[in-house]
Amino acid sequence: MAYLLKVGVKCNNNCIICNELGMKAGIDKTIEEIKEEIDSVKDDEIILPCNVDLRRDFLEILDYCKGKKVKLFSNSRMFSYEQFCEKVLDKVDFVEVLFFSLNRYIYENMTRAKNSFYQAREGLNNIVCSENKVKLFIPIVRENVVDFDDIIEVYDEVEKKVEIINPHPMIYE
Repeated sequence: MAYLLKVGVKCNNNCIICNELGMKAGIDKTIEEIKEEIDSVKDDEIILPCNVDLRRDFLEILDYCKGKKVKLFSNSRMFSYEQFCEKVLDKVDFVEVLFFSLNRYIYENMTRAKNSFYQAREGLNNIVCSENKVKLFIPIVRENVVDFDDIIEVYDEVEKKVEIINPHPMIYE
């Protein structure tokens, strides 16, 4: 089994499909609370949700997870910083990246975050070029379905596993 370690609510996007939208006014856990929770985890694997990589103490959290398998979910924007990318990828076993489109307009309409596309794309490229296992999570909704074939073609070329979540419930709204 894997344990989902929720650490806070910060985000650098405002995605139209986010499950956490109602939680953004919440409070981030302290590092002490997080360490106590990690100490109580009996599972061999810890899952760190999107945007834990925004925390100033993120590397400390990863260090504290030592001895457990760590799976990280990310929108990949922080991984655009090469030094950050190298440090984090040395400490995690698996990265799952949420990515919407290869089209800047579509991507930024879905994230509702100006200039997020270039940062996310560079971060994703940095992760894909590493030796880490990576899974690309592509929620297919009406906004990005036109770009679907291009996404698959690009990431099949690098022989990484691509998982498609299709369709996302919002496609019917």
